[in-house]
Amino acid sequence: MTQATNKMQPTNPGVSGPPRVSVGQSSARRDQLVGLALMLLCLAGVFVIQPLLTRLRTGTQDEAGKVVQAGIVPPPPAALNQMAAEFPRLTLGGFRGLLVPFLWKQAEDDKNERRWQDLDTTYNIIGKLQPYFVAVYKFNAWNQAYNLSAQWHGIDEKYQWVLEGLTHLYEGEQYSPHNADILLEEAQMYFLKLGGSFERIEYRQMWRDGIAHQFELGDNPEAGVTSPGTTALLDRHRRVRQFILMPQFRATLLEDPRNPQKQGYGVRIAGLRQKPDGTDDPVEFRYGLSPFYFAYIEYKRCLALGTPTSTGLQVIHAYPAMSLRLWCRDDDYYAQGKVCGMFFRSKQGEEAPAPEDIPDFDNQVMEIRDCYRNVQMVAPMAVQAFLDHLAVFPQNHNIHDKHILETKFLAQIADAESTMFEGLVSYYVGEGKTQRVLTPAARERLQASLPKYQAAVAGIQDYMDRTFPIRNNVAPQDRADYAKYQEALQGRVEGVRALLAAGPKDRIDFSFLWADTVER
Repeated sequence: MTQATNKMQPTNPGVSGPPRVSVGQSSARRDQLVGLALMLLCLAGVFVIQPLLTRLRTGTQDEAGKVVQAGIVPPPPAALNQMAAEFPRLTLGGFRGLLVPFLWKQAEDDKNERRWQDLDTTYNIIGKLQPYFVAVYKFNAWNQAYNLSAQWHGIDEKYQWVLEGLTHLYEGEQYSPHNADILLEEAQMYFLKLGGSFERIEYRQMWRDGIAHQFELGDNPEAGVTSPGTTALLDRHRRVRQFILMPQFRATLLEDPRNPQKQGYGVRIAGLRQKPDGTDDPVEFRYGLSPFYFAYIEYKRCLALGTPTSTGLQVIHAYPAMSLRLWCRDDDYYAQGKVCGMFFRSKQGEEAPAPEDIPDFDNQVMEIRDCYRNVQMVAPMAVQAFLDHLAVFPQNHNIHDKHILETKFLAQIADAESTMFEGLVSYYVGEGKTQRVLTPAARERLQASLPKYQAAVAGIQDYMDRTFPIRNNVAPQDRADYAKYQEALQGRVEGVRALLAAGPKDRIDFSFLWADTVER
């Protein structure tokens, strides 16, 4: 009995009762409970903020709190969206790893159930919790620019979501500044979405307008956009400003010609053109700039960092040249539409409007001249870029030889159209505009455009014969498409000749300007 009793005695002499909990263990347990309570508090905070975000997204309010525009006006309110995204990362600490899988599952449910507002916020929070996970930004940006934008019928809302996706990519670049995958996605957003999607005509126009109308933001663009009554248009301009003034684009805002103290009347781009002495000659783009320029710059940055994991170097290496080629096509098409809109306004062949009936005649003339200048400047750059690519990858001649030919006839078209356009301008501002008589200056320019149009027709013919040859008396469909543009150029020749032969009392018909000379 005594032996059993002795085994039950405490090991330390003079100490009786159960073992005590150490002070360190008690402190650790207390810290764990406090951490758990903070995590629950953070989660509760997120769920409290979410309904407020949802309510604010359902409409834009004026200063009195009245809803002035129904439906979502993307992007979401910047301050609250930022708070909802940053709050978990700053407070959860090591619990982020537990929360992220739940949020990915929640995001998938939001997508499947078409809860697009919740999906956008969830992806933003995931991005803040995993700031160095590149796939988060790529996936989120794709959803915003492609999936979320497709849910809206209005082009304004679609465009806002595209800008939101582009914004998200640049946020990702802040955390991973030397990641080629992020830069590739940025380039693709300009090239494929703004420049090549189904809504590309509207997107290109809105992008140009955003660059040309930065002055609408005033002297303090941030203050003008964050006020309760801000319009979606000003928010678009603010986002465009954030992009175009990034250092890689080498852009500065142009001054108002009437008041040099005011800025935002287009941009001045360095590094595109050189003076005869070899120094830089900045180019002014007072009426906007094609998104393909921005794609060109981002592709170049991507290549400088190495090969992205998603696309091979042989493909990406050609994309700077492809961007320049499509820049030429974009400006050719845009200018051709502007010329048609100035001088011919219906398919019925009505007589051209009087100069006083053409709104903002002088500015339209300057904008069209800038477009043709751009093509003549960029086309040689594009051809050289293709040659540089083929020097590295000679096996791609069968792919890019046709692109070189296309770039050359795009330059020929710009030369011909520009010469013809100057003839029309001389006709409108010369003495003959009231008597419908061609002045010597107008006649000279119109006459000079004819051989240039013939050269462009021959250029397209060479392109079609080498790229889409007729085999077994069967012409490829693509050949028929380019034959349509060739016919439009031939129509220009016939129209100019008719104009040169017109008498003082003959009806002036500019319907030959209607047909497109290049694809869009």
